[in-house]
Amino acid sequence: MDTAGPVIRPAGISDAPAIAAVHVAAWRAAYTTLMDPAYLAGFTHHASTRRWREILAAGHPDSRVLVVVEDGAWFTG
Repeated sequence: MDTAGPVIRPAGISDAPAIAAVHVAAWRAAYTTLMDPAYLAGFTHHASTRRWREILAAGHPDSRVLVVVEDGAWFTG
């Protein structure tokens, strides 16, 4: 039995789609009563994935993006 538990690691470009999924879901849940529904509907997984790929590829030395995985599966909340 594997008891290592969750692993926190630096995000890579291949993590962009999963990060975007969490990002979009969080925005839609948090701002549903505060922002125009049309704006939130336009906040798409595709656009967010593209932006996260840009962020992760840039590799700014002043910031870090970390992900948490367990048994190869994403935590999504």
